[in-house]
Amino acid sequence: ALRQARNEGLEGEAMGYRMAELINAPPENIRLAAADQALYATFTNETGAVGKFLMGSRRTDSPAFNAGMTFVLPFIRTPVNIARYAFERSPLAPLVGQWRADIAAGGARADLALARLGTGTGIFAVAMDYADTGVISGQGPDPKNEPGQREALIRQGWQPYSVKMGDKWVAYNRLDPIGMTMGLAADMAYLLQRFDVSPEQVDSIN
Repeated sequence: ALRQARNEGLEGEAMGYRMAELINAPPENIRLAAADQALYATFTNETGAVGKFLMGSRRTDSPAFNAGMTFVLPFIRTPVNIARYAFERSPLAPLVGQWRADIAAGGARADLALARLGTGTGIFAVAMDYADTGVISGQGPDPKNEPGQREALIRQGWQPYSVKMGDKWVAYNRLDPIGMTMGLAADMAYLLQRFDVSPEQVDSIN
């Protein structure tokens, strides 16, 4: 309502009256935008190409195969949308088709897309910093490549995808989509430590 009133060139009291009018009796375009936002915020909106492919894989001419795929992939839309939500708020946002479409559309859609990228990347950077100092954990050592190290950490009280609060580790991996962003940042920080990559080298790559 505020954006619409500003676009109409209104100011002061006139803008306030127009906003109230739009809120009390929203036109069709605002109602549809609000409905789309509600679906987006609850991760129930239409998926992209990957989600549609996975959902389509459950529909074949074989009832037995369909039943098996439904058992293996009972819920697709919400997890895929959560992953896309997290990616749109990370340095990987340009890989998301919807994000690129929003940028190409310009106007408020592009502004919101850039804001999601900026705030999400900020959270990503802070999480990487905390992970680098041992406050946030990621997956940790790989049991195959680093046998025994993970078990040793767990015996000391460490746990994966958690935040250290005092002497305890509290899991954050169920706090999606922000939990996914924190997990990606923590895993990247661990990889940089493991391969001894300095911040200066990361900057040179960027």
